[in-house]
Amino acid sequence: MVDLLIVLCCVGAALAFISVGNANRATAEKSRGDLTIGTLQERVAELERQSGDLRIRLDAEQESARAFHAVFERSLGDSTIDPGAIDEMLKNYRRFEEASQRVPELEAAARQSEDRARAAVDDVNKLAAEIATASRRADALDEELRAARLAAKSAGDTAEARAKDALESAAREASAAQRAKEADSAAREAQAVVSGMKDELRNTGEIRRELLGIPGRVTNTVFVIDRSSSMDRGGRWEDAKRTIAAWIKYLPVAKASMVVFGSDVKVLPTASDSATGRAWDSTELPELTPQMRENLVGEMSSLAPAGQTRTATALRRAMEFAEVDCIIVFTDGTPDASGDGPAGDPRQEVINLVATWRASHPNARVHTVGIGDYFTAPMRDFLLGVARAGNGAFIGR
Repeated sequence: MVDLLIVLCCVGAALAFISVGNANRATAEKSRGDLTIGTLQERVAELERQSGDLRIRLDAEQESARAFHAVFERSLGDSTIDPGAIDEMLKNYRRFEEASQRVPELEAAARQSEDRARAAVDDVNKLAAEIATASRRADALDEELRAARLAAKSAGDTAEARAKDALESAAREASAAQRAKEADSAAREAQAVVSGMKDELRNTGEIRRELLGIPGRVTNTVFVIDRSSSMDRGGRWEDAKRTIAAWIKYLPVAKASMVVFGSDVKVLPTASDSATGRAWDSTELPELTPQMRENLVGEMSSLAPAGQTRTATALRRAMEFAEVDCIIVFTDGTPDASGDGPAGDPRQEVINLVATWRASHPNARVHTVGIGDYFTAPMRDFLLGVARAGNGAFIGR
């Protein structure tokens, strides 16, 4: 009887542990389909650990049953045994008997858990095989990628070389086009120079023909230039500037000055000779050095037509210079205002002024150059009258 109780105790304890273990396994197996390979491997390891724990606990229960058996044997010889202890032992026996009836069911559950565990192991192995296959495919794809990169690099190097060749070819073509453009520009410039030389030759011929009509010495010359408001019409002022610049270039002039007049009078140049650094007073003509010629033309070009035609005032200022060989008057009309002399006919005033100065300067001459409508009667008669009074020439432009 006691042996049977001990056996039942051991069996009951074992079944209890198996039930707990199987329940844990069933819970673990329920979510098997959602686990990754790593999780499945961890679950399998956990089941193995639980099996080991179950064996340890079963051994402990057997040891406890043996101890209980020894105590029970000792209690048989004791006449004072507690009836309550016997009742408790009978209750335990009934519980163990009920548990023994559940053994086949628990064994079936345990087998199912073991089957599921084996299936899980199989799944793990299949996943491992699939991973190995995927790894091999990944290695193959990686190799293909490296080959593709090498091919792309080779194609890129080829494309870069072709692009470099194309750029160099384009640069050569651009350079050739630029040289052609420069050659065309140089040809145009040369053509312009030739055309300018032809124009200059024609102008030089005309100027020389004009200069042949100027008698007497022109070594020391004063240019008296009209810049009244009427000179602004028909390009007269531009014509006067071009003519005077050419005459200064071609006339054998050693010293020169300009008296430019409208309502007021300006004497040019206004500064000393920058080439020699020498200054002059108001009655001495400056030497016509290349720098002085440039100064005269530049200062005249900076002026603009304005005001009345005060010819007499300008002539009086020109006649103040010493050692003058000739005075050349450029104008487009008769005086419209009197000079500093008595009131009367401005034209006659100028003619009389020239005649008086000529009487005291018998070797000097006064020439007139008509600009614009110089062929009209009043203009023509005035310019001819001044030239006759000054023993000079009248030239029409």
